[in-house]
Amino acid sequence: MSLRYASCDWGTSSFRIRMVEDGVSKSEINWPFGIRSIHDSVSNECDRDSKFADFLKRGLSALGFGDMPIVLSGMASSTIGWRELRYAKVPLELDGSNLVHERLSLENGTPVFLISGACTNSDIMRGEETEVIGILNHEDYCQYANGCLLLLPGTHSKHLVIDNYRVIGWRTFMTGELFEALTTATILKQTTSTESEGTDEDFLTGVDGGFATGMESGLFRARVRSVLDGAPNESNCAFLSGLLIGSELSHLSHAAQDKPLLVAGPPGLTGRYQLAITQTGAFPSVVTVDLPEGAAMHGHSFLLPRWLDEGESPLA
Repeated sequence: MSLRYASCDWGTSSFRIRMVEDGVSKSEINWPFGIRSIHDSVSNECDRDSKFADFLKRGLSALGFGDMPIVLSGMASSTIGWRELRYAKVPLELDGSNLVHERLSLENGTPVFLISGACTNSDIMRGEETEVIGILNHEDYCQYANGCLLLLPGTHSKHLVIDNYRVIGWRTFMTGELFEALTTATILKQTTSTESEGTDEDFLTGVDGGFATGMESGLFRARVRSVLDGAPNESNCAFLSGLLIGSELSHLSHAAQDKPLLVAGPPGLTGRYQLAITQTGAFPSVVTVDLPEGAAMHGHSFLLPRWLDEGESPLA
């Protein structure tokens, strides 16, 4: 008997839905229609329900596999999402037992399991909690669930502390968003270019500076490199990227101690972080998480069976 369902990761600016069978993605679509675009078209709460439900039905139809249970994580449970849900509090159990979720239904009765995020007293996340559960319950990485650091690089990078099969805390670094802002809306726009990549040497020079002294004193150096050294824009761009990542890693190194560090993100970005991590020499045990079908999908596959009532199983 096989478990078939739709795994949906709905962000602020993107929508991804997969048909999953026995933990394997069989079909996938990606649309540039995030939560924000649906929210902005809503006129009242009744309209909100119908707009979000109709869009999900379009996604199911596009997959071409008919109705099936849906597991939905990301920004759909936020203030601009389908239904705002409270955050789960730390410590967050890696078996998902204290994860906040709500069961909704489409008009035809198809169950939709909406997953909320998690919070500490000073930080929040939505979507990453499902990725963490997917990673640390996967057979290749479950041995680290007793204790590790987990780095999720991205627009808002997360540094999570895992202890005794629980997420006990994390910090968020706006590294990706800050890089975009600096290269598009500050004086550094004139001396950086994201159209082509600089060299690893440029990148690692930035990593060294950011890791040693932080980014604040080094940011203007990207400008100086152009004016005084004649460095081309792509060189400065690589330097700036390294500076921000190096500064971010300097904070993570304080928590490293003897814990293994797992790095899980898009391959290209993960590769840059791996290069920077090696350069710092501060992390003796580093593991690259390789889940090509996505950590969120694996989290959905782990969580769904316990949420399904016996009479509503999607067994094919």
